[in-house]
Amino acid sequence: MFFSGFFIKKVDGLFNITTTQYPRCGYPSVVIEDASSGTQLIQHLKTVTKYNRHVKAIPADMDKVTRFAGITVYIENGTVLFPSVAGPWWADFRAELLTFPSSTFKDQCDAFAHGVKYAWSRAKYGPIRVDII
Repeated sequence: MFFSGFFIKKVDGLFNITTTQYPRCGYPSVVIEDASSGTQLIQHLKTVTKYNRHVKAIPADMDKVTRFAGITVYIENGTVLFPSVAGPWWADFRAELLTFPSSTFKDQCDAFAHGVKYAWSRAKYGPIRVDII
């Protein structure tokens, strides 16, 4: 699994970035947590865009710390690979990742945990690239 980046946007920006980035990435699904602003984004994508069958709403079934603890094994054993050369998002994400759960912000790590959990549950063969929006 190769983790390639984050898009950090406010809710209104998520509508635009999702509809412009998804067609370019070639992935079968857009995975969004069905809570708070994610619920709005899910509803928008399912009703306003042609991507309604590709939107996968995932429940916020546990707290962020517990969810993240469930994916640490994939980081520790090298299943999840991070880029050797990363974009401008890397410094902030790395700082949050290395200080989680004590970090001031936890949203990137939470989105990362959702992405890894979803991708791993659907992995069949070989590496998977994950873009977290």
